[in-house]
Amino acid sequence: RAELDDTPSGIESFDIDRWLAEGALGFGGNQRIRLRLRAWEGVGQLFTETPLADDQLVEDAADGSQQISATVLDTAQLRRWLLSLGARVEVLAPPALRAAMAEEVHAAIQRYAS
Repeated sequence: RAELDDTPSGIESFDIDRWLAEGALGFGGNQRIRLRLRAWEGVGQLFTETPLADDQLVEDAADGSQQISATVLDTAQLRRWLLSLGARVEVLAPPALRAAMAEEVHAAIQRYAS
């Protein structure tokens, strides 16, 4: 049951665009990175339909893949989402993110191998 409460919220102004740009739904992270990745099997279409950032670029490659670059916040949610795309994406840069993705995938392979 909901009731209207006339008590002021204390929020004088709220800018949802700024809130989202600051990573509110990304579960933390304040470091902006220039993400570069290669996508296969139609995943590149996701990026054209729902861009990651205003400065995103999507380039078609001769092998049918797409190379995507965008400036994004490095968040736990970004990393989980990239991992969820499996072999359909390869993080190319930044090097630290690429290494973290490779380490996570390698650990998963080790679990399945034993």
